[in-house]
Amino acid sequence: MKTRVIALVLAVLVLMLAVVSCGAAGTEQDDPKETQNGPDKQTQSGESVPAKETEPETTWYEPEKAKDKDYGGADFVILTFPHDTSIYWHDTDFTYYEISGDTIGDAVVNRNEYVSEHLGVNLVFESLNQTNDTATLNNAVAGGLDEYQIAFLYTQGSFEMATKGNLVELHTMEDLQLDAPWWDQNSLRDMSILGQNYAMFGNIGIMYRKTIGVFMFNKELYEENASLENPYTLVANKAWTIDKMIEIVTQTYQDFNGNGDVDEGDIFGMIYQGDGFPIAMMGAGVQFISKDSDDIPYMNYNNDHTLDVFDELCDLFYDTTYARSVSAVAPKLETPLADYFNNGQALFRDGEIHSVIGARQMTQNFGVLPQPLYDSDQENYVHCINPHVAATMVIPNSNKDLSRTAIVADALSAAGKNYLDPAFYDITLQGRSVRDNESRESIELVVSTVRYDIGYLSDWGISWDMMDLANRRSTDFVSKYGTSEPVVQGKLDDTIAAFERME
Repeated sequence: MKTRVIALVLAVLVLMLAVVSCGAAGTEQDDPKETQNGPDKQTQSGESVPAKETEPETTWYEPEKAKDKDYGGADFVILTFPHDTSIYWHDTDFTYYEISGDTIGDAVVNRNEYVSEHLGVNLVFESLNQTNDTATLNNAVAGGLDEYQIAFLYTQGSFEMATKGNLVELHTMEDLQLDAPWWDQNSLRDMSILGQNYAMFGNIGIMYRKTIGVFMFNKELYEENASLENPYTLVANKAWTIDKMIEIVTQTYQDFNGNGDVDEGDIFGMIYQGDGFPIAMMGAGVQFISKDSDDIPYMNYNNDHTLDVFDELCDLFYDTTYARSVSAVAPKLETPLADYFNNGQALFRDGEIHSVIGARQMTQNFGVLPQPLYDSDQENYVHCINPHVAATMVIPNSNKDLSRTAIVADALSAAGKNYLDPAFYDITLQGRSVRDNESRESIELVVSTVRYDIGYLSDWGISWDMMDLANRRSTDFVSKYGTSEPVVQGKLDDTIAAFERME
């Protein structure tokens, strides 16, 4: 049975009435009650502004079109990720209902209450059955039911629904401020096909940013080897490369239990899960799918650079004397990654930003690093989200009031920049989790260099192909590509044809 929960409308209005007077579209306005210094703060132009703990921004974001709107208590129904805390990737963006002392939960409550009161909407939340559930929304659209105004789908599912014609093309929503700083402009640019976007990310939620791939390292194990160069210096000098990481990892294995065997009683140079391999490929400059001047995607990963990166990463990930995976064939790591790393038995852990929060219980010091470059000539660091669990916003085309939906979506996303960002970045992630300024700078670097390769994020099969290679520790990229190419190309062609029909 679906559960509907009406978001509370409480006293936060009293605090905000003294603060907010709406400005122009995307306006930034001083607010003495709120401190915003998250790492992804942007100006109106979208330019990144570095966070400074000693000089926090006091910016308040308010959409111009939300000014003086009152929808008279009308229901506004949002389909969220599962609201079941037994599911690892349950919703953390909407379904908190009362102040409890939880930093992120309280920020969600305050954001929801603020928008509900200022727009006169009853925010109602229903949850998907599981994170990869698209049937709930597909069925509602097929039945012509204006049941959900906004929905959040795993990224691959959003491509599936778009090609079925079940989603609204976002540029057709005249009242949606797509160029506003509370929407992720990189996702709009990278995930479009033929200039069309049916899904996007933004400050309306923090869940997708929790999935960005990063490396953590045990500072105490690192410092035991005096010959190792400072990793933050390597990052700053663009010397944090795959080769450098191989050099470090192969120096740091320890037969910790002293039994002469390489086993789980030892200290490994790196531990990981299979999906870390394709994330590292993109970090090293591999593009699975590129786009031409007409914004048409094409396969672009059967080339020398991809093969060079793949070979280098095989050397890093596949040597079971120095590295172990929890998802690979034997020998594999049987202990959960978090437990093994937090116990001080790995120098590096390949994980995601949410792992940083989990590591704050470690007794040993740890730091955060970006994905390694291929070599020092690579132009930029690159990071990516996890398409299997990242929650992306979509609008079902059964929605009968796109104007109201656009204004509420903008208001939720702008208020997310006001409330959720400080709670996630400044307090939970940077304030309570990481333990040095260099790691804070690494997180800022990571968040500011996220790119959205639609070949990896779509449901065309590339992400599964790359994980399969990693989990089998297979070096036969050419054979895998030869088998997969007609399948991927066929799905790509079908997607392009669907988007052409919807032009």
